[in-house]
Amino acid sequence: MRRLTAAVVAAALVLVAALAAGNEAPTARAAVCSGSVTEQINGRTIRARSIATRATTCTNGRGVLRSFLAKADRSESCHRASKRPPPTSGCGIRGFNCFRNASTYCASPGGKSVMWKE
Repeated sequence: MRRLTAAVVAAALVLVAALAAGNEAPTARAAVCSGSVTEQINGRTIRARSIATRATTCTNGRGVLRSFLAKADRSESCHRASKRPPPTSGCGIRGFNCFRNASTYCASPGGKSVMWKE
């Protein structure tokens, strides 16, 4: 009888652990993207390399990065805002807040991000 009770308890624990693992939030996938993005800001060529994305595709990440650099080139207020560190909102583009201060990244409130080196 003890063995049967121990087996039932062990099975119940395995079932509870499996159900708990199934309810966990999926981890955000990260990707390192090949290639680079080259744009100009105020006549100076900026080359973004070592692009990495989290919870979004590389294609979308490069698009966000291109859009941000193009907006920073044509809008001085966006360029200045991107130089200020968080908790400021940086330069907003396509649902992301982008920064070019000590670290270069764009992040969305939904947990998506694009990081790069210049």
